[in-house]
Amino acid sequence: MAVINEYAKVVWKTVKRAPMTRRLRRLVSWEPLRDATPGYTVVIAAMHRLWPVAVANLRLIARMRTPSMREVIVVLDCATEEVPSRMREAVEELRRGGLSIRVLGYSPEQLSVARSIEWGWVYSWLSWSLGIGAASTRRVLLHDLDALPIDEDLFERLFWAAEQSDAHFQGIRNYVGSGVRAEMNLVTTFEMMLDAQWLRSSADPFEGFNQVRLVDGRYVDFDTWLEVQQRAPRRRVEPIPERALVHPSQLICQFTDHCAGRGGRTSSSNSLPILAYFVSLGDPAFGLGDLAVAAADPQARHAVLWGRPSDIGVIAPEGWAWMEKQIRRLEQHLFGATRPEIEDFLAGFKRRAGDRRSVGVEPPEAGGVPDR
Repeated sequence: MAVINEYAKVVWKTVKRAPMTRRLRRLVSWEPLRDATPGYTVVIAAMHRLWPVAVANLRLIARMRTPSMREVIVVLDCATEEVPSRMREAVEELRRGGLSIRVLGYSPEQLSVARSIEWGWVYSWLSWSLGIGAASTRRVLLHDLDALPIDEDLFERLFWAAEQSDAHFQGIRNYVGSGVRAEMNLVTTFEMMLDAQWLRSSADPFEGFNQVRLVDGRYVDFDTWLEVQQRAPRRRVEPIPERALVHPSQLICQFTDHCAGRGGRTSSSNSLPILAYFVSLGDPAFGLGDLAVAAADPQARHAVLWGRPSDIGVIAPEGWAWMEKQIRRLEQHLFGATRPEIEDFLAGFKRRAGDRRSVGVEPPEAGGVPDR
């Protein structure tokens, strides 16, 4: 009976998604990669509404030691003519500094379908597929838009680990959830180094989209690329320390839900305040004052972010402590110490964290950040 129930869940979810998946099936394609160039390509799936975060990320990448990196491909969820002019200017400046960057956008059909569905997983899958299909290297690193690198050797280490193991998919941790178990040895997408030559000759892009399957009598909802990973003979985990990059969990999904008016999904893991800081790194004109005032007011339940109220009252003290810690980590990496205006911005974070504040408490070897 249990297996029948699990099978019924698979059928129900498959039927529910059918109108969407029919539209996605032939939305993007790629050709086999026959003559791969040495090195690796970094692919970033970016939201045009968050172009300053892409700029901040690219500036951090430009600081890294990346002798084996051939280019960074940024795929935006818009037509190329919609790429904001200020992002174009920032990209040109980085190119003049020596960073090889290619910016891609969606075709009219891709744009129409993605915007009509308006689901974060569609955007990320489509952008990753376009980036993988455009890469000339065998190795492709899927680097999240909201993962800001601090370890300047991180990409090289991930690349050489994949080269030495000859892994088809290498991730920084195993994926666990939605029926996927750790013993299945499937890896998460963020900072995943994949073999584009194998992937582009073994599957079409649609096969990498979320798939529902019955596995050993269990309902499994495979996230992007997970079902394809099962076919790959070589998969491995290459862990990285917390201090290697700043990467809030589910941040882009939270932003998408927030902008779409799905604020009811906000939970204690709400990290939108740190996203506002990320935006300010790429666009100093982006104001943090209103958020700072709301965070500093212990009675304030909401802060207006991107034109909509965000429930900051639901954020747990541990969440405020974690965000302060990561903001200071970036400030110290970029500027040597926290800038005065950001110190003012963090005053409310400190107050709301209370005795859960971890800055200046944890030792550096455990990922701690000094209070400066």
